[in-house]
Amino acid sequence: MEIVTMKYDMEADWIVNMLCNFNCDYCSYRSDIEQPGVLSFAPEVYEYFFNETGKTWMLHMSGGEPFAYSKAVDVMAAVSKNHYLSFNTNGSQTVRFKQFIKSVSPLRVQYIHVGVHMLERERLGGWDVLYSNMRMLRDAGFTVFGSQVMEKGVIPLFEDLSRKLMDQTGCVLIPKTESHLTDNNQYTDGEKHLLRGFVKRVVEQHGFITHYYTVNPLVDIFYLSGFPDFRGPDCHAGVKFVKIDEYGNVWRCEKKEKLGSIGEGLLNLHTAPYPCQEQFCPYYCLKYSTKFKKELV
Repeated sequence: MEIVTMKYDMEADWIVNMLCNFNCDYCSYRSDIEQPGVLSFAPEVYEYFFNETGKTWMLHMSGGEPFAYSKAVDVMAAVSKNHYLSFNTNGSQTVRFKQFIKSVSPLRVQYIHVGVHMLERERLGGWDVLYSNMRMLRDAGFTVFGSQVMEKGVIPLFEDLSRKLMDQTGCVLIPKTESHLTDNNQYTDGEKHLLRGFVKRVVEQHGFITHYYTVNPLVDIFYLSGFPDFRGPDCHAGVKFVKIDEYGNVWRCEKKEKLGSIGEGLLNLHTAPYPCQEQFCPYYCLKYSTKFKKELV
């Protein structure tokens, strides 16, 4: 697969909304009912905010389920005119994907990361929808791959699940460690051996995937016995990276240091890395920390 280089100055982890039609046991970023104020600005307001920074952004949009609303797709279309997008979705929103394909160019999208969520998908009976939507997005020219959170009961099933996804969609499946199990060192030695093998095989057979991730969960494999405490060493969060919540507030990382607001048109970035205040924020800490950064290749 050809690797398309996307040059950008800033990266944002954007929680677009909290509403989600899935209810996975390991997920804390979702809600059955959306709170007022979510996606409350016109698409042009979001577009203007990022353009006025004078920087090119990579906007990683997740939730909740970021494709839950038609307006979210309108926002995606507006901001992708001058900036890049990547996504974390559960792959269930067929109508929104069709709208998305018509309004957003694949040249502006680094990847679409589809969470398979095997146990929840079986409960909802959503396999055929998953397969057809992943094929539809892939056929439209987007880079698409899946992931599976590695709950203990899923580990023995991963290889079969991976083969089935490839057969049905042509998309690779990556293993994501379950954060509670990782942080508390609850995987057995045998499970750790299997997880390392899964990651090794993905990297060897589908090396392109290490280039497409703005944030790469595969590097979690370095910390199967527990993530470090990230507090203290300097980090580029607040300089090259920010987190945006569902109300359009801009934070350094978690909600301790507010750096701006989309609605108010304000953004106050730092000019140099400075000490981290977060004990646990693995995906972005592993990329932006000056001490703990890890690379697969």
